[in-house]
Amino acid sequence: MPIAPLAYVPGQGGFSSIGKRTGELTGISAGDVLARFRWPLNVGKAVLLRIRAAIDVSSGLSNMVQMALQGRKVTGFSADFTTNLTSADLQSLPGTGLRSRIMGPSMMANAGPGVATTAGMTGATLVKDTDPFVITPIGLFLPVSLAGAYVGNPVQPGACSGLITLYEWAGNGDHPIVLSGNDGVLIESHFNGPGSGTFGLYTVWDWAENVQGF
Repeated sequence: MPIAPLAYVPGQGGFSSIGKRTGELTGISAGDVLARFRWPLNVGKAVLLRIRAAIDVSSGLSNMVQMALQGRKVTGFSADFTTNLTSADLQSLPGTGLRSRIMGPSMMANAGPGVATTAGMTGATLVKDTDPFVITPIGLFLPVSLAGAYVGNPVQPGACSGLITLYEWAGNGDHPIVLSGNDGVLIESHFNGPGSGTFGLYTVWDWAENVQGF
């Protein structure tokens, strides 16, 4: 990250962070959209600073498979997802997500960073990049029994990955992901999900709006 924060005009721009968890996911297929960030405005820009994610098991996964997440940029994001989407409301309570109360409210209003309910999101109008800009496997920390043995078949509730960084702007010569009107970022499952049981995906988005230099 840069040594000094990006410059902004108080009351008109600033920095935000939002964390959300999906519903209880099951029957996930490769490529399913599990989280999204959409900048729907033709004014201003969003500068993505960092994306973090984690997975936890909520009911036993009896058919454990490889798990990986990928981030993909999209353009032409003219219509949001209509099914299986829950968005952060950055409007009803003024200042939600802001790093400082002197910053302006998010221009994303009630369509902030969103997560899936219990299945992948569908119904959006967008154009995906051919390849993801980041992809990473997700390893689970398995619960341990009182006897000290790993409880792994089936994978029991409580198994989790811990929070991992999918993307972070390094600053100092690096260039962040900058979103203009109808640009966005999707977090997708890279593999088919487990055959049974349920799990949840946590995502934490850090971004800046209407900062100088972009």
